[in-house]
Amino acid sequence: MKITLLDSNGKSKTYKKAHANMEDAMSVMEFQLRQKQRYSSDEDTEKMKADELEAFYIQRNYDAYKDAVQLIVNVFGNQFEQEDVLRSVKRKDFSDVMDKVITSVMNGESEEKKDSK
Repeated sequence: MKITLLDSNGKSKTYKKAHANMEDAMSVMEFQLRQKQRYSSDEDTEKMKADELEAFYIQRNYDAYKDAVQLIVNVFGNQFEQEDVLRSVKRKDFSDVMDKVITSVMNGESEEKKDSK
């Protein structure tokens, strides 16, 4: 698995993860559980005023993205920082990046397998 990010000088660098291990899989599962809990609980939103509701949804989405970015950093063994992901990945591409990371980890894909094909 690999990801290409920009450093603080705008220089592109590709980071590789040779293989996903059980620690990575458990991190993905923990992330998925937090997301499910986060989005299945609406904490009495029907009682909230419009501005409170808006703030609630913004905070929930912010927390979800922050956890997702941290998952990417963790899976790649902290070879880069959250800021590198935030600087490099376009908003419209973020879901695809996350899907690739999660799928690679849960399917146990490795760079060695891909390179030998």
